[in-house]
Amino acid sequence: MEHFMRIGFWIFTLSVTLSDCHPVSDCRQPNHISDYNFVFMRNLTCEEDGTFYTPESVDEKCYKSALECIYKELEGTAQKECHDPDDRIQQGLEALKFKIKKMTDNTAPPNPSACACEAWPQMSFTKFLEKYESLLEKENAAKAASCR
Repeated sequence: MEHFMRIGFWIFTLSVTLSDCHPVSDCRQPNHISDYNFVFMRNLTCEEDGTFYTPESVDEKCYKSALECIYKELEGTAQKECHDPDDRIQQGLEALKFKIKKMTDNTAPPNPSACACEAWPQMSFTKFLEKYESLLEKENAAKAASCR
């Protein structure tokens, strides 16, 4: 019986090793833009004078800070100033929260104040969503380039 268990262990070990079964690298997991509800959030009506801190020209080391800023703006300002009867903002926040949770803090920005939410310009909700989507697409492109 012990002999069969040893054989089973080695069969499993060799099959995993030879099949190149390794965890999926980050570059194979792009941001699925549809998960963030941009299509639905673009149809929301917000107060005309409402402005949002909008990450623009984000350095790679500020990605997480930028996404945290976007999260705060959506959770706070957008939910107060935008008419959202179907909870589209909340659905988008769940995807963003999951993304932020998966990110690591292994790259500290050289100048933390450069990544501060208040350092970015304030824009309308429409421009805010455009820049947010652009940031996710830029990250997808960077991931794809690192896989080559």
